[in-house]
Amino acid sequence: MFFLALAYSLALLPRSATDAFASDWWPLLVVLAVGWQVGMVWLFIRLVSLQSTTPRRRVPGPG
Repeated sequence: MFFLALAYSLALLPRSATDAFASDWWPLLVVLAVGWQVGMVWLFIRLVSLQSTTPRRRVPGPG
């Protein structure tokens, strides 16, 4: 939610300040966005790999 509010607050800044920031820092923003996605994929793969590879055998209960 914080990042969404931060993105919407950029509309309140003067256009020259926004343009100067974007032109100076866009490579870092791209690296952060790509790094975030790589981190999410890594975490997903790690969590999936922790799951059991053999299915559990169900023990029939009474009734």
